[in-house]
Amino acid sequence: MKKQRRMVPGLSLQENYKLAIHGEKLKVADVARRAGVLRQTVYRYLNGQRPSRVTPQLLAVGVVLGFSEKEIRDKIDEQQGLRMYYPKTKREKALKLIGELVQLI
Repeated sequence: MKKQRRMVPGLSLQENYKLAIHGEKLKVADVARRAGVLRQTVYRYLNGQRPSRVTPQLLAVGVVLGFSEKEIRDKIDEQQGLRMYYPKTKREKALKLIGELVQLI
């Protein structure tokens, strides 16, 4: 998957990863195999483990999904409260809501 993706503003790293996997119709095992990590590692990131730092495994999963390393690092900073994000437009608010709904799945 060489497609370059952009992080959706207002969504967490996990929500962005879930949207990418769902959008590409991938299985967790496929992502793990391509990234060279264990399936459990991918499951941890998808099911709410909030990374406190950037690990090589986290970057590998993100790169396989089409995100840049800079976007992944920025998103982790945002989640840690180093950067605050507030949805401004109706589109951003809708995407935030979609991300929250995806998290329920």
